[in-house]
Parts: sequence; C-alpha cells; structure tokens
Amino acid sequence: VDGKLVHSENYGYGVHITKYEFTDIDNGYELSDWSEQITTMPARNVSLYATTKVKKYTISYYVDNNLVFENQLLFNSKIVPYTYDVAEGIILSDWSGLPITLLMPANDLVVTATTSPVVSTITYYVDGVKVNEKAYEYGKTIEEYVPVIGEGLTFVGFENIPTTMPAKDVVVYGYTKLASYSINYYIDGVLTYTD
Repeated sequence: VDGKLVHSENYGYGVHITKYEFTDIDNGYELSDWSEQITTMPARNVSLYATTKVKKYTISYYVDNNLVFENQLLFNSKIVPYTYDVAEGIILSDWSGLPITLLMPANDLVVTATTSPVVSTITYYVDGVKVNEKAYEYGKTIEEYVPVIGEGLTFVGFENIPTTMPAKDVVVYGYTKLASYSINYYIDGVLTYTD
C-alpha cells in the first residue's frame, strides 16, 4: 500500500485466495482497489498494489428544514460557507453545525439556518418631540396612530407615513396648528352672528 509491503501470504497453485482487508488507514482516507482482482492462485508470484486517497464527505445546507445546497468536499479541505440569498425583509440566522476550523471533518455534515422577518421601528414626532415608537415585522400593515394633543391645538397629521412596514426603521413627523373656535350669537334662540 502506497509502495510499502503490508502483508504477505503463501498459496499453492489453484487455491482460493482470501482477500486481505487492509485496516491500518488514517481517518479521512480510503484505500483504492487492489491492482488485480484475483480469487484463485495462478502459477506465478503475485504482487497486489493499492494506494490511499483522501475521502470525500457530503456537506448539506438546510434553511428552515429545506435542503438548499449540497456539496462533496475532501477531508481536511477548507469549507467556504454557502451564501444563501434571502428576500427583502428577511434575515438569515448564522449557520449552525459548521466546524470552528472551517475544515471538512472525516464525516458528513448537516448545516442549518433559519429565516425570520426583519423587525423595524417606526418613530413618531409631533412638532419635533418624540411621542411614540412601535416595532413591526417587515410587510405588516402600520396601524393608525393618533397622538394626544394639548388643549388649544389641532393635530394636522403625519407626513410620508408608509402603509406597510419596510425593511428599515422609519421616522415620521407630524404637526399641530392653533385651534380656531367660533363664537355664535343667538337672540331669542336664533343664530344672528358668528365670530
């Protein structure tokens, strides 16, 4: 094996040959086939040759329990983690199951990750003062928020408020104006003047 004599046996002509099982092999390596496949001793001396070679193992990547990529790598070769593209508004967790060294071990690997929606915050300001903040998952409908306004003011509204939450934080600004009131003058129950 690999040019070194590892075993020797004597057989008479025509005798059945028991296949020698070479087991002194390092983890992560395998033995090639013997140079000849003979089962009965011929009328000559026989030398059988084999070599060791690095084994391949499978690395499987799963996202949310679905197989997304599979590859075979040689033992002790560098693992380049699979790049999984997620849709807008979705985040991918770190891969779980990768060896710290990022070198392929002498066994198959199952690597997993999960996805989740991006959670962003909408912050409300009225007349430059922060009045509320709320978190939403990406794509969720933003509920109407009506701030409590002090006496003597009327809330005008918020500018540029989205209807659904984007994949980033949002700041919206609202404004107030002085409230206007009317005075109605009645004479004998009849409205006579409004000021």
